[in-house]
Amino acid sequence: MLASMYSAVSGLSVHQTKMDTIGNNVSNVNTYGFKSSRVTFSDVFYQNYSGASAPTTTQGGTNASQLGYGASLGTIDVLMTRGGSASTDRSLDVYINGDGFLPVQDSSGNTLYTRLGNFYFDVQGNLVDGNGNKALGITMNDEGVVQLDEDGTTTTSALEAISVAPEKLKELTSISIGSTGAITAIQEGAPQMNLTSGTSWVKNASISSDTSYSGAVNITEVKTSGGALVAPKNANGEEIAVTVKTAGENGLSIKSGNITGGNFGGAAITDSTTPATGELAGTDNPAKFSDLMKTLTGSDKGTYTLVCTTAGTGAASVWSVKDANGDLVAVNKTASDLGIDGSVTGAVAEGDTLTIESGSATALSGALKFTPADNKLTYTDANGNSREIVCTTPALDGTGNNYEITANVPTPYASSTVTKQVVFTVPKDYYEANLAKGMSLGTVTAANATITASVYNKGGEEQTVTGTWNAGQSSITLGNLTLDLDTNKFNKLDLKSLENTKLGNVSAGDGTIYTIGQLALATFTNQDGLLEAGSSYYNISANSGAATISIPGNNGTGSLKASSLEMSNVDLASEFTEMIFAQRGFQANSRVVTTSNTILEELVNLVR
Repeated sequence: MLASMYSAVSGLSVHQTKMDTIGNNVSNVNTYGFKSSRVTFSDVFYQNYSGASAPTTTQGGTNASQLGYGASLGTIDVLMTRGGSASTDRSLDVYINGDGFLPVQDSSGNTLYTRLGNFYFDVQGNLVDGNGNKALGITMNDEGVVQLDEDGTTTTSALEAISVAPEKLKELTSISIGSTGAITAIQEGAPQMNLTSGTSWVKNASISSDTSYSGAVNITEVKTSGGALVAPKNANGEEIAVTVKTAGENGLSIKSGNITGGNFGGAAITDSTTPATGELAGTDNPAKFSDLMKTLTGSDKGTYTLVCTTAGTGAASVWSVKDANGDLVAVNKTASDLGIDGSVTGAVAEGDTLTIESGSATALSGALKFTPADNKLTYTDANGNSREIVCTTPALDGTGNNYEITANVPTPYASSTVTKQVVFTVPKDYYEANLAKGMSLGTVTAANATITASVYNKGGEEQTVTGTWNAGQSSITLGNLTLDLDTNKFNKLDLKSLENTKLGNVSAGDGTIYTIGQLALATFTNQDGLLEAGSSYYNISANSGAATISIPGNNGTGSLKASSLEMSNVDLASEFTEMIFAQRGFQANSRVVTTSNTILEELVNLVR
């Protein structure tokens, strides 16, 4: 009697557990991503009243007599069957059409796995789920190619949280997740630079996505400086070792002078001031400033102020010179001392000033062609005019391997008689092979340039942007605009010809598509062995196996379906049926307890 009661009590316990499981299933019938559970029972140990005996020649065999002691909980299994797809019309919701799990990272850095793909971007640009856990994705290189092992998989440790810079995120629209987990977006209205047909020297023009530029972009001014020789090439495209030097300096940097606030070429001086006491003190420094405008080197270029030291008429006036810092660099120089042809018109008074801004033109420009037959050098001057001068008769240098061609090139003043000696060194075999015809000595280009352009902002206001270029540089940056150069074409340009030309215009983009992340899916050898962690999350257990990470749709993970979530896989009809079984089982075990109690009562009442 006592055994029957204990057995019934164990039956009550396991049926209560069954009811608890059913209750949990039913309560989550509308929980996205929920997986229902089931309970199995098992019988417990038995007491042997008699053992089994084998048959003999005279007697048959007998079975064992055993008494059971009730039921116990066998297993509580999670049913990993796939739930249905519920349409949500939300682009960052995803349904897994297969056996994969989405890996996410909690606040402690632990990796959890879930079937519930309700994602959104937080204020810092992190892709997170409804509980704020970061979605983990497969890394991509700079070209947007996902980084996987040879078998198309990777490990959980190789994943990274998917994130987009907030300033970039606010420019993106139509963010969506594809069937293979690629997260894409459209940058509506991203500005684009449209070049004009006359800009073949630009390979590509890119503009910052946050720029305010709109409309026409025009080059308004180009200030070149210095000169560089691009060596000629033979029929095989090999450079010929032609070199150049100028007397007293390296390279082709022959400067001119542009005068403002007055003019040595005939305009009256209009800027008249009286120098402070002691301003003209100091000693002459001819080593630094001798023949100022003839031999001004690149490091000396800048703005200089000329102060009249001795009054006079025209060239009779005497001047002292200060640099941009106000330091005296030359005293008592006449106009001819300063390398300026012509004279100041009219009388000037002591203390009168004018400003000279050192020019940046080169005396030689463009293609250089030498004709050995008549020793003539053909070139283009700084103003773009074709010039021809007679050179000295070429002679072998000290090595006997090269010819030296000496040309006295006029400096680029308006009415100059001042010349600059330029020496070309040409390989002997190249020179002698071209005795009967002209030969190329290369092309002279600017060594550097300051380029100014006008742009308009979105409010229609004109703005000025400036960029610098140095020989060998493959790009120019003008404010938010970057020009990638076709150096082969750009190096041959007369850069001054770019002034007052239209570069192009800035327009709104046509909606460039960007891939901003790649979701991952994990599979397990035994997904039924995963441990439930609540909130539709699962942890790896000793019997689940490690996670294998792949792109959705590969290696059995299943593809993704956007704008949908996985519904609960609870079957209410089955749950109600199981509930009836559990109720009747519990009721039957209760009756056993009641009956056993009645028998015990009768036993107690045997003696009265």
